Order: sequence, then structure tokens, then C-alpha cells
Amino acid sequence: MQDVIPQLLPVPHDLQPWLEAAVVVKAPATLTQSHFPAMISSMLVVRLQGLVVCRGETVPPSAWISASTVPADYQHSGEVHAVGLVVRPEASGALFANARGLSNTMYPLSGLVGPRWSRVEQEVLAAPEDQAQLGVLFRFVRARDRTTVFLRDAQATGACLVASGSADRSTRRSIHAMESAPA
Repeated sequence: MQDVIPQLLPVPHDLQPWLEAAVVVKAPATLTQSHFPAMISSMLVVRLQGLVVCRGETVPPSAWISASTVPADYQHSGEVHAVGLVVRPEASGALFANARGLSNTMYPLSGLVGPRWSRVEQEVLAAPEDQAQLGVLFRFVRARDRTTVFLRDAQATGACLVASGSADRSTRRSIHAMESAPA
């Protein structure tokens, strides 16, 4: 295992508005702690091996780690291997609407994304190496990006229809459902 923690990798050009970097962490069992400074970015992390505890809580195997106003200390049990993405501050709320405004917290990705996350997590775990695992996460962000743009455009169109008086009752209900749905 490499002793480099974390290894920051570039992200594809089309994802640069959303992501700052991709991350691979490979920590030997002899490294019992890691420390991260306060960060304005959040992270989407899938732990492939090992156990990690932060602030007395086990970090979920697939976690969204919010922006942090304080440094974070992580305790490791065994070798730790994880892949993840550093999410730009301005993109975090667009990718995960129910995470807007949160800081100093960790949240299971299944709770933010819902049942769809289990398929993504299974694909990451089944991928043969770090680059392929990151590729699964890149596809996930691309799909969220398309959904976010679609919903934003649909909501704008719906708002125009309502404002102009052109929306019938069914259309207004659909627009209200879209606006209420988690991103």
C-alpha cells in the first residue's frame, strides 16, 4: 500500500464546475490517524476497506462529508482504502439539495440520494481498481448534473406557465411535486 494520503487526481473537464478533485486514500494499518484541515468543500467518499471513526462516530462506508469549520481527526482501524470526490462549495447544494447549509457533519449517501445509491455503491465496490471506481462516481455526478439541469429547466418552464395562467390544475400539481422533490 502507498503511504500517500490523500492522493489528489484531476477530474474530467466536464465535471470541473462540480468537482475540485478526485481522491484516493490508501493508508497502511500502521497509520492509526489522519488529520484534515477545515474545508469549505465537501467530499463524497466510498470506503472500500478498513474502519474510520471521526468525532466518536463511525464514518459511513459511503458518506457525504460536509464542509467543515474545524479540523477533523480520523481514527483508522486496519488498512484503509477509499475513493472519493471533492465537491466544490457552490455545487454541493445543487447535487444534494437536502444537504444545503449543513457543515461539520457526515451523512450516509443512501440518505441523501435514496435507494438509487445502492446500485452506485455496488458498482464502485465491483470495479477492479481506483480509476474504474472513480469512473463510477464520475458517472453518478454526471447523472445528477443532468437531473439537476432538467429539474431547474422544468421548474422554470412550469413557473412561466403558472405566471402566465396557462397551467391547468394537473400541470400545477406536477410543478408543485417537482419543486417538492429532493434533488
